[in-house]
Amino acid sequence: MAISAKTQDIARCPECGHQNFFVSETRGEVICKKCAAVIESNMIDFGREWTSFEDDGQGRMSRAGAAFDPRVANNLRTRVGNNADLSKLKGSARFQMKRLSQKNNWSSSA
Repeated sequence: MAISAKTQDIARCPECGHQNFFVSETRGEVICKKCAAVIESNMIDFGREWTSFEDDGQGRMSRAGAAFDPRVANNLRTRVGNNADLSKLKGSARFQMKRLSQKNNWSSSA
């Protein structure tokens, strides 16, 4: 995070006159190193944010992750009930549960 033009114009701390400042990137503040006075707060970092979305250990950085695909969402692999429960269902409820089971099997093999 770069020091803003406002902070660069301030050559000395208004409290103690010290000339060295510490930039806290996590808090967005410019702080005097001598008296700990906050010279500027709520600074915004306009730089790009690069993140590693892959878990391959190579650390490739990118700005966005892969597009979300609801067909392979992690929650489709959860199985609730068993075949004995399925036999108790009637009509469309039984059909829906069979269809969900097929989708679950499809996503687990992908």
